[in-house]
Amino acid sequence: MKNYKILPPESLNPKFSPLGSRRFLLYFILCTSYFIPNLKAQNIVPNSSFENKIQCPQHDNQFTGYVSNWVGGGGGVCYLRSDCSGYGVGVPSNELGHQYAHTGVAYTGLYTYMDSLISPTLSNYRGYIQDTLLNPLIGGTRYYVTFYVSLADTFKYACNNIGAYFSDSALVWSGYVKSYLHPQVSNDTAHNPLTDKVNWMKVSGSFTAAGGEQYIIIGNFVDDAHSDTVFVNSTGAVGYAMSSYYYIDDVIVSTDSTYADSLFTGVQEYKPNKPNANVYPNPANNLLNVAISLPKGELEYTMCLYNSEGNRVMCETLSSDISTFSINQLSSGMYYYRIIDSSGNLVKADKVTIIK
Repeated sequence: MKNYKILPPESLNPKFSPLGSRRFLLYFILCTSYFIPNLKAQNIVPNSSFENKIQCPQHDNQFTGYVSNWVGGGGGVCYLRSDCSGYGVGVPSNELGHQYAHTGVAYTGLYTYMDSLISPTLSNYRGYIQDTLLNPLIGGTRYYVTFYVSLADTFKYACNNIGAYFSDSALVWSGYVKSYLHPQVSNDTAHNPLTDKVNWMKVSGSFTAAGGEQYIIIGNFVDDAHSDTVFVNSTGAVGYAMSSYYYIDDVIVSTDSTYADSLFTGVQEYKPNKPNANVYPNPANNLLNVAISLPKGELEYTMCLYNSEGNRVMCETLSSDISTFSINQLSSGMYYYRIIDSSGNLVKADKVTIIK
């Protein structure tokens, strides 16, 4: 029987050395890691944009059992989609107002505040939505949370309080404020007023997990007496319009602090390149004025009006500093307008109410 001698690697390759192999391994890791996506850069909220549905809602207050992964309860929780034909549940036009999805075709909505003058029994009335995370949170790990909200058109109050609570157990729905829960991430009420009915507003923050949290719950966890509300003078009727109702879209939870921004920077956020445009009066009756400064070299602007269903009803050329045009032919209601320059760039987008 022959005796085989195990030769050292350097005897097989005169250029081989243990130090060289380490350098090669390091070089290999650095090169391949450039092409491998950051495994931390993921969203652990399933169906974060509410795109996956179980079935189309037929009317308002339908959510659990209609959208995949999520459940909800309490104040007016609705599932809204552009490809569903149920009464008042469309996108962009629905029973609550007019808003396109932040991304995709769907979003949800809920009450965050309701004036006690509507009914004493509705004091502290709230809606909440809940999703089960893809995996429980890891203790001692920092998580970054982002979601987007937009105030529905027909409501007279904005409420700056909304947050995300992370729990190791599922929430039991009752329809009223969960003030005993303290959300780990809350909107910055001092610096981020949630009064916009045109744009989507970002709510974000971060926290260090205790460990084991596996549910995210979104809503207002502050009671009426301590909620930060703003009267926005909506033209909607009294009653339930004396409330705050928010659309919600694109819920992100990640260990990567830049993940949400990398996905959504500039998504359906109107950033006028010429902000000096004013449309008045609002509400309007028979005439609508548009005051706009025409910079040197700019030939004209165009303003188009769209009804609550998103159909264009008129367009006007704005070729002077102040243009006035008749809206006698338009019926009462909420309209959406866009002003663009001669190159097609967006100048301003907002809403105007016409009252006859």
